[in-house]
Amino acid sequence: MPIGFSGIKDIEGFPSDFFTKDNLDKKLAILKKAPVPPPKPRAMCYSYTPKRPEDTLTFSYICPICGTKTIHHVSQWSELFRLEEIRDQAQSVRDMGFEIYLEEKCFCSKCKIEVPEGPVWRITIDAHTFYVKFYSSKLDCDLLKKFLSARAKSDYDNLMDEIEGDTSRLEKLLGIKHD
Repeated sequence: MPIGFSGIKDIEGFPSDFFTKDNLDKKLAILKKAPVPPPKPRAMCYSYTPKRPEDTLTFSYICPICGTKTIHHVSQWSELFRLEEIRDQAQSVRDMGFEIYLEEKCFCSKCKIEVPEGPVWRITIDAHTFYVKFYSSKLDCDLLKKFLSARAKSDYDNLMDEIEGDTSRLEKLLGIKHD
């Protein structure tokens, strides 16, 4: 599939109009009707450790679009060290028919002028492309997969319990709210 693919294909179990803005809005409305769970207690037994010079690493990124090599000085927790994992997670959502990509132009010194300061997801719904600030590839992709595959009331109830009644991240990923 080429970079920037924006076609909707029939996926087993999903009608071809499943990923329209109207249909996604209807699914979100169903989710919002699910009972909101009580807040869960949270532990605050950690402290922030500032980055140390020895935590900074050098990473060379070669842009798959223009071929430019960009050197990044990043922490060991940077998305750059997990690109393959993030691409695979996004692919698992695209396999369901939802168009989402990690916008890698933000890592390129030449291409980054074309996109918001990143890292960001590039999402297309109904031929409308928008960007959502990257949060966590695993959490974002798991949230989208659970939402898109929800069919029964119990699926929506379980998802609402998991997100603790807060649909704001999902609304951003669906282009309803903006960062």
